[in-house]
Amino acid sequence: RARFRTRQWLLNAAWMTPLPGETPLPHGCYLVPFAVPVTEHPQAGARTPYILEIGKFVPRKNHIRFVAALCNLADDGPFKATIVGEASTPPQRQLLDTVARAVEDAGLDGSVSIRGNVAHSDMPDVYDQHTVFVLPAVAEPGAISPLEAMGHGLPVVVTDTCGTKGYVREGLDGFVCKSDSTPALADAIRKAVRLSREPGIHARIAASAADRFSGAAFLEAFTAMVNEYFGIQLTPP
Repeated sequence: RARFRTRQWLLNAAWMTPLPGETPLPHGCYLVPFAVPVTEHPQAGARTPYILEIGKFVPRKNHIRFVAALCNLADDGPFKATIVGEASTPPQRQLLDTVARAVEDAGLDGSVSIRGNVAHSDMPDVYDQHTVFVLPAVAEPGAISPLEAMGHGLPVVVTDTCGTKGYVREGLDGFVCKSDSTPALADAIRKAVRLSREPGIHARIAASAADRFSGAAFLEAFTAMVNEYFGIQLTPP
């Protein structure tokens, strides 16, 4: 932090961060949020939870722990879950096979499906087919997928080592759980499922996303920064 502030003093620069957390921000540093599309969620009122987990097939994404957490939910009633991730290298394909075996060994092959290498252009439809989003990854610097999920109205679960956990309002649009803890992850998923059943919840989460990190919110924050720090009166289109 001292090096950062020294650079600001020498350069008289304005710095942007998309990661909320530190309050107040240092002088000259501004929160300019990530920008994601916001859309109406078509699964409003669904009673069966459709749980989505996204991440490349690499160990720190914690796919295996996600499967273990789903085992803890087996007594809560029926659910459907989808694991989506990139598997373009031999180690990634090997881990995908390991995850598939874990699903089968857990007896969840009728409830959990795995989709590899889904095109980014197809992801909006994937979000819209689910009611809860989970990112069990650890040490995730700046995950955009939880924000995309909230933009689609989904309650989200992230870990306490996720850089974008500051976007999650605990109990309102999601939950932050302890990293590398299967019981904590299962408990957070259970809470998110209950939240997903509240009347109007998907519309409320999407509306909050529009206010806080849509394209319009990004433009408003960026314009305010330029106006305040540089004295340039930008007018949003």
